[in-house]
Amino acid sequence: MEVCIENALAILLLAVSLALVPYPDVTPDKLLSALFGGFFIGTVLGWLCVVAPSLTVLKSPPCC
Repeated sequence: MEVCIENALAILLLAVSLALVPYPDVTPDKLLSALFGGFFIGTVLGWLCVVAPSLTVLKSPPCC
């Protein structure tokens, strides 16, 4: 249950920060922006599932 609360809080904080913090567009093309975003999110999730469990500082995500 604790993991669900942590994940919900992280998603909420990400949504609030994306809504309130101005950031520059990488490209005006929405499809290319979606591809960049998907690539980077996939890279980070892959790193979390492969590398992070071997680190003692980070907790292993429940998906792995």
